[in-house]
Amino acid sequence: MAKRIKHILFVCTGNVCRSVMAEGILKNILKEKGITNITVSSAGTEASPEYRIYGYLEEVMHNAG
Repeated sequence: MAKRIKHILFVCTGNVCRSVMAEGILKNILKEKGITNITVSSAGTEASPEYRIYGYLEEVMHNAG
């Protein structure tokens, strides 16, 4: 039987803080556990192409990964 691929989507308003952090944390956990049949992403209900992840959060997530 083939592996069933599942997708988890974290959603917040701007997709610049909470949902991005949740996505990164879960991706790291899944990688550590060797789980490959789950994809993870994030989105914002009012996201805009001009919005960027907060600078300090990008650094924190980079150092955590």
